[in-house]
Amino acid sequence: MFAQDKKKTPLRQDPYYQAQAILSRRDHTEAEVRFKLRKKGFSTAQVQEVMNWLKEKKFINDETFATKYVENTLRFKAVGRRWLRFKLQQKGLSEENITQALAQYSPAEEEIQRQQAITRWQENHSNDGKPEALARFLASRGFAPFS
Repeated sequence: MFAQDKKKTPLRQDPYYQAQAILSRRDHTEAEVRFKLRKKGFSTAQVQEVMNWLKEKKFINDETFATKYVENTLRFKAVGRRWLRFKLQQKGLSEENITQALAQYSPAEEEIQRQQAITRWQENHSNDGKPEALARFLASRGFAPFS
């Protein structure tokens, strides 16, 4: 129904155009795109049709998004499993996708990330830094404070 009207609507009112514009900047989860399209005033039916089209064209895939997000984040930031889980939940991913994405993050890799975070913290703080401050820092990055 809406696909037929696609050519007649101005681009700003076209949900297909808007969805592609959203995804042209960076990858998004299905939940993020749904939220943004609803925020732009498109009906639930229009949003559902667009989401089906995006999935069919493979423009959106939550499983791939979660995996790439974990890989890219770990490449540039020393964070733990808890931090990653929280961020993925914020992006509206299912528990299944989150668990799958975090499965690639081994405990050994997490320990390496944890040591990098500790080193970074120690570089920025004097040797007399309080252990409580380090514990808070590690907790804010999703690591267990001490193991």
